[in-house]
Order: sequence, then C-alpha cells, then structure tokens
Amino acid sequence: MDWKQNLLHLEQSPYLLQHKDNPVWWQAWSLESLSIAQQNNRLLIISIGYSACHWCHVMEHESFADQEVAAVMNARYVCIKVDREERPDIDHRYMQAAMLTSRQGGWPLNAIALPDGRPVFAGTYFPKERWLVILNHFHRMWVEQPDKMIEAAEHLMQGMVRLDAPPQAGTNPLPSLDAIHAWKQQMYEKLDPEWGGPDRVPRFPMPAIALCFLADEQGLGNRIHTWLMRMVAGGIHDHLGGGFARYSTDGEWLAPHFEKMLYDNGQLLEVFALAYKKDPNPLWKWAAEGILSWANREMRTPDGRFMAALDADSEGEEGRFYTWPPEEIKALPSEAFEAFTRHYEWVPQGNFEGRLILWNPKGREHAPDQADLAWMKLLWQKREQRPRPATDHKILLSWNALMARGMAVWALSSGADKKQLEHLNACMEALWQHHAQSEGKQWWRLGKDHGRVIPAFLEDVAAMGLAMTATAQALNKPLWWQRAQNLAQSIINTFSMPEGTLLSDLSEPDPITGSRPLETGDNVIPSANSMAARFFLELGHACGQTRWIERAEAMAQAMHERVKTDPFWHSGWVLLFEHLARPVPVLKYGAEAREKAMEIWKEAPLSPLLVQESSLEPEQMMLCIGTQCLMPETSKVPILAAIAR
Repeated sequence: MDWKQNLLHLEQSPYLLQHKDNPVWWQAWSLESLSIAQQNNRLLIISIGYSACHWCHVMEHESFADQEVAAVMNARYVCIKVDREERPDIDHRYMQAAMLTSRQGGWPLNAIALPDGRPVFAGTYFPKERWLVILNHFHRMWVEQPDKMIEAAEHLMQGMVRLDAPPQAGTNPLPSLDAIHAWKQQMYEKLDPEWGGPDRVPRFPMPAIALCFLADEQGLGNRIHTWLMRMVAGGIHDHLGGGFARYSTDGEWLAPHFEKMLYDNGQLLEVFALAYKKDPNPLWKWAAEGILSWANREMRTPDGRFMAALDADSEGEEGRFYTWPPEEIKALPSEAFEAFTRHYEWVPQGNFEGRLILWNPKGREHAPDQADLAWMKLLWQKREQRPRPATDHKILLSWNALMARGMAVWALSSGADKKQLEHLNACMEALWQHHAQSEGKQWWRLGKDHGRVIPAFLEDVAAMGLAMTATAQALNKPLWWQRAQNLAQSIINTFSMPEGTLLSDLSEPDPITGSRPLETGDNVIPSANSMAARFFLELGHACGQTRWIERAEAMAQAMHERVKTDPFWHSGWVLLFEHLARPVPVLKYGAEAREKAMEIWKEAPLSPLLVQESSLEPEQMMLCIGTQCLMPETSKVPILAAIAR
C-alpha cells in the first residue's frame, strides 16, 4: 500500500470521494492504515464527516485543499478519512474523545491519535490557522514528550471505557403508569411553549421525543401541537418540495443547515402520521405527504430503497437552492405575491444572508389553499431550473428501515392508496434481498450490491425490526412476522454481551478500546437498545411469545435508574415503560374483517397491533391485552370500549 498519495479515488463513499483530489494523502480507515502509522511511528489524523455536512465543506476548502496545510499533514501524520454514516462505530469512538477533551461534539470531527489509534485529542471545525497550530503542537509533543502523550491517551481510553460500561442490572419493580406519566410531565415542561420542541439552540426536530407523546392514549397536547405547527411553518420545512432539513440554527425554526437526511424524514413521517391519527388536520397530512413526495421523487432508487441525504450546498453556497432573492418573490404576479405575504415573511433585505427563506413567523394552522398552491407552483418551476444540491447515494439499512416504518404507519393512519403500499413493499423486499443473508440470520449496513460490505450494527437491525412489525400490519403480510422472529433471534445471537440484558452496538469488541460499546440515551435517532426492546415487545405481543416480552422487561429494568434520572433524553425507553405498564393491545381478525380492524386502529386511543388470525371466522375480531383474550366480536364498538378502559 502506497500511503504517500491520496487513495480515496478507490472508495465508493460520496464523502470520501469529495476529498479524493485534496493534496492531503488521505487513506480510508483500515487496519492496514494503522499498521503503516505504527511502522513509521507517525501520529494519526482521523477526520470524520458526511457528504451533506456544510462545515465539513468549509474545513475542506480552508484546510484540506490548501497546499500549506497539506504539506504539514503529509510530512508528519498518517491521514485517514471516515464517512460517519458508513462507520458509526469509528465516529462513536472519536466523538467520545471529543466530548471528554473539548466537551463539544459535531462534524467535521477531527482527532489526533497515537499510531495504534488511541486518541489524544479531538474537536470539531477548526479554521486554517488554528488547525496548523494544533498540527504543529501535537507533532512537537510526539517528538519531545511521547511518554506524556501515551499517558494522556491511556487516561482518555479509561474515560471512554467507563462511558461504554452498561448500567447495573436492575432489581426494582417496573414503574407504575402514574410514575411514567409524571416522567412525561417533566418532559412536557421542557418543551418550548411558544416555538415548540426542546428548549435549546440549535433546535433539532427530535422525533423520538415527539413519538413518546404521540404513541400513547393521550391527545396531541398544546405544546406538541405548537411544536409540529411551528416546524411545518418554519424554514426547516421545504414548503415547495416537501421534507425537512436536519436542524434549525436558531430557536424559531427559521434558518436551517439545509441538508436533508433520510433518517430525520422517516421518523418525522411517523410523527405526522400519528398526529394525523389523533387530529386529522390537513396540515399534518400536507407535511406527511410532502415527505413522501420528496422521498419518492428525489431519493428513491429503481429497486425501491432510498438514498441517504441531500447536500446543504449548491453553487458553492449553503442553502442556495432553497432560498430566494427578495426581488424574485416581489416579481410574482400581484395576486400570487399577495397570497405569499398572507402567510410568509417578505422583507426587502431578506431574512437569511440577503435572501429569503420561506418562513411563517406566525405559524401555519392550515394546509395551503388554492391561492397558496398557485404561487408555490410558480416558485417550484423556477427552482427546478437551478443547479441541484448533490445527493449522497449510499443506501443504509437503519435509515431505510426508519423510512419504511414511517411509510407503514402513514399507510395505517391515512388509508394509503395502492401506490403507497407498493412503494412500501418494494422498499422492504429490496432491504431483505440486499441487506439480509441466511433467512435473516446475518445483516449488512450497506447492501450486498454496494460493493463494500459493512456488517450491520445494532441500530440497523433494531430499526429493521420496528419496520417489519409495522409493515406486517400495513401490508397484511404474515411473512413479515415470520421474518421478524428470525431477525429477533439474530439480534440476540449477534449483539448479546456476557453480562446483563442490554445489547452491544457492535457485533465484536472495539479493536481500539477492547470494550463492547452501547449507547442508551436517545438522540436524533433513538438508542439502538431502546429500539430493540420496543421491537421485542411488539413482536412478543403480536406473536404470543412471552420470551420476547420478558427480554424487553429485563432491558427496561436495567435502564430504570437512568431513565428516572433523565427521562427527556431517554424518550424511547419512557415509551417502552409505558407499553409495559399498559400493554399494547393486539387485535386479531378474520380474513374478511380487515377493513373494520383498520378502522379500530385509527379510532382507538391506543392503537392495537393488527394480526390476521386464520382460526377466527372471516368476519370475527378478537382483542387480546397482555395474556388475556376477550370473546370474538363482529362489531367494532365493544372492542373500542375495551381498549379505552
């Protein structure tokens, strides 16, 4: 391996390929790259990002494309580039180092490590001059005081191993429904009553928290309504093309970083689907159908799966594709301009770097009317003529699974048309074909058709499990319940750890730390363990297998103290505890009772799991709650009454 040249042209990751022409001698992550560093006694630079990341582009332009910076990096380091979306395990390791050394995380993530990969320092974006200071400082330390650097790395490793340690197995009884509702009240109070969402900046959609409030028997709630309404009205929402950007840089949902990620939109599709079930407001339908329209139009591959992301930048500027010169809006026909200003902010100086983001500071309570649709169509046609942001064409299992679950829940909530169900079926079958092996006993994060196989992480298979349980119901296909059972056993076989009931995020010990890392807190994607536990619970109830319910209970018990201490950032676990305290009902139905069962799913305060049962008469339905099944019925009235009790 000739490490004295940039080898990223050999890779398939769009992020790595973005750096293939840098003068830096970038290598992809591999044990061979670490071996070269050790043979030459060189420190490592491990630079991690993703293709849609705006500040990754900025640092590349300022530093990695700069000959002066590249000369220092090449002369003194072995330089490794990592796509965090392909390798979340590597990202996790060095993000821990960043949080321990600088108490700040984000991307780009740039770490300095010993030749064997143990980090000594990590941080995020650095301007050129600051980056040069860091490079020279650590090289000088390595030459003059290597023992101190080794000592610092060892200290940092100890902290990382502590962070990876699983919680002690719990012995306390599971909390009561009253205790869980008290947790949720604490969470509710942390939502911004005026602008919605977590009361912090930057403001992320955090769909896992929203789902915690929407997937129970309660109504929408004022702060949840405000949250969703403000997002739909905000600049984070693509009002013309559908879908949502990754986060807002301000507290008013005005100015996002404009990258669009599949994982956000899949989860938000489920959020708006459940909001629409509780409150059939056309605004929620507009948001949900916009996500679907965007995903199918711009992200869907010929076999039905979805690509990963759209870039924030186009024509060398952040948000150029999505923002407008004020005079271009003003030039709309007078009726269209008047309709625009009824709902959206127009100021001659713009509201974002001299341009306009489509944003309604008062919030939207209604979906667009005919007058709105007229100017939206005009702007859409103009926008379609612009150079488009780049697409990250990676196909990731977990992100596709989150989108598939959103599609399935929307199908249940809206009574999806045949085309939507065909898209869901195509996506799930393609995931099964390209990401599973041996009838679901082995899984791949990147599909077998990608050319570079990466084994699945717990996040991938846990999300896929939840997609399977939702798909089985939306498509009325028992095959997905059978496949889900194979997947559940594969999860246990692959990710179990010698101690405790929680699961490792990795199938093997981390080669640098030697530990089996696990994350238990929910972030923009729920923790893999909370998703796995929810999957086990849904599967156990639907298929009548108590071992999966017991496993979910044991995982919840291990997390009891952590969740009680901070329920807000463990929202997936709170939802699990709620469904353990009040078991999700299962509605079994005969071959001709599907339509009534779907009506019950939409009308019931707590939606049941839907399972077709061959032993029932064609028109019969039978409700089961926990281990008790009621008498078969042909009317939905007594079943709805039983669920509401």
